Amino acid sequence: MTKEISNGEIKMCLVEGCNGKIQCKGYCNKHYRQITKHGMLLSQLRAIPKICSVEGCEDLVNCKGFCQKHYKQMNKYGRILERTVNDPNEIVIEDNIATMYLYNRDCEEIATTIFDAQFVDDISNYMWSLHNNGYVVSSWFDENNIRHSMSLHRAIMYLSNGYTIDETLQIDHEDLNKLNNLRSNLRMCTGSQNEMNKIKATGQYSSRHKGVTWHITTSKWRASIRFNNKQIYLGHFDDENDAARAYNAAAITYHKEFARLNDVPDKINLEDAINL
Repeated sequence: MTKEISNGEIKMCLVEGCNGKIQCKGYCNKHYRQITKHGMLLSQLRAIPKICSVEGCEDLVNCKGFCQKHYKQMNKYGRILERTVNDPNEIVIEDNIATMYLYNRDCEEIATTIFDAQFVDDISNYMWSLHNNGYVVSSWFDENNIRHSMSLHRAIMYLSNGYTIDETLQIDHEDLNKLNNLRSNLRMCTGSQNEMNKIKATGQYSSRHKGVTWHITTSKWRASIRFNNKQIYLGHFDDENDAARAYNAAAITYHKEFARLNDVPDKINLEDAINL
């Protein structure tokens, strides 16, 4: 190999700290190969911040071409997850109605809830999930770092009432759909009013209708309704549907706008009743 000599001295590689002899263009063999292959020295290449290789991710590389989050996913699942439990809920707005997607712990979509689009800016500040009781819930921390839970329907009512709410009252979903959190479907109520707007619980009951039971002594269907913590008996009927109609009539009178009526044809034979 021909050595380049300047003023009687062998020229050294231009890279600071390198004592290698010049091979080409002022660099030793090692550094010349780096420039030829990468367009720059490896030390320069390492100094450039690298972005995670996952499309859409803007985080810096932590290991093996991935940011810390995606590297952990690859290490644990062997694949990149479409979303994680830390990702915000996806919200789609159409015709002033916001549809928010809800996911389980495995990041699988399990439900959607709707609310008024005017509340999106506030609602999107939190991560929401579906509770076992069917309500959409989230949590927040106060100034003392104490965690508090909250439901979406109470948050909507709180926002719509000027950031205030009567904590002694409950909130009723008028159509009984806990995923319909439109303001028009929510109303403040007492605990007893909330009970009025409920369907009959499932189970081994003598009748499928609310306010109707089979009375063994008379071998007839007995209708009754509860109001102001009192049980009001409405009579006994040969036909189960007539007893259900009697309950409906009383519910309209006593429960008013909170009345949840039985699904029966709208007729009643009150003369068939046996008053107690």
